[in-house]
Amino acid sequence: MSLGVDLMLAKTCSLDCIYCECGQTTDLTLERKEYVDVAEITHELDSFVAQWKGGLDWITFSGFGEPTLHSRIDEIIEHIKNKHPDKKIALLTNSTLFTEKEVRKSVLNVDLVSASLDGATERSFAKINRPHPALSPDSIIDGLVSFRGGFTGALMLEIFIVPGINDTSQELAVLKKAADLIRPDRFQINTLDRPGTVDWVVPASHDCLKRVEAALGSPLSMDGRSSIEGTSAGLAGESKCSGEILTREKDVGGSGKIYGDFMPQVLEALKRRPLSAEDIAKIFGFDKKEVETLMEKLLKKNIIEKKSVGKEVFYTNCHGQTSL
Repeated sequence: MSLGVDLMLAKTCSLDCIYCECGQTTDLTLERKEYVDVAEITHELDSFVAQWKGGLDWITFSGFGEPTLHSRIDEIIEHIKNKHPDKKIALLTNSTLFTEKEVRKSVLNVDLVSASLDGATERSFAKINRPHPALSPDSIIDGLVSFRGGFTGALMLEIFIVPGINDTSQELAVLKKAADLIRPDRFQINTLDRPGTVDWVVPASHDCLKRVEAALGSPLSMDGRSSIEGTSAGLAGESKCSGEILTREKDVGGSGKIYGDFMPQVLEALKRRPLSAEDIAKIFGFDKKEVETLMEKLLKKNIIEKKSVGKEVFYTNCHGQTSL
């Protein structure tokens, strides 16, 4: 069980990725500052942990934008380590700020870093990630190599596959070369699962993902998300880390009834990213059929909208309303 912590304002990031489920970047920046007040973050975090009775294993930095843009992320990490020493800390990052020594140092104490690298050439990097003009794939790779050298936790390298852009043999050869330099403990292959920023991005096929997996490392059976327990950092020589194809687990959710008090939380969650009825049912422990009925009511009231990826329907709170 992981608690997501968002340090950024919507939608502030160093990239404007075409697949981002949080929407288009409106503030494309490399400026580090205290985007959200640290005292506000730590107070809300402590309150939630104290009240949450469902068990909590991880605290994960993710959200609207790149977490390392927050200039005081190291203080928040230190607070968690001191106040909640039984919780592990994960960082989901687009890797762009690892070019700065200060940033690398600020997150050395987390337990897991999932670092993205979707394109190792200028062409694929520009098409997929639409970066801040000062960024280049070579500098990002160099930053990841430097971070790996001082990081003792588990390092995942996540690669989002966009068919026709970064799945060619040429692109995969450059990505493999980068992975050998970075030496992650594991690489993760991802593709479109929720509505992205642009409509033309489509999910990669199963065969495509298996081909990518084979090109980047030893083939692995498609078994969804794997445990990171027992991974070792600092592998020497050529990258021989195992890989996994990320798949979102399906779950019918719980059996609980939906009460009015939960509506602000549901609408707030839909404001941050598209969710399916299964997602909402699983997060809140609601009955899936009750969720579907509620979503239809909200659609009729024009409070939310729905989008489809393949046969799956997702709901989004595009208007930002958090109450009925």
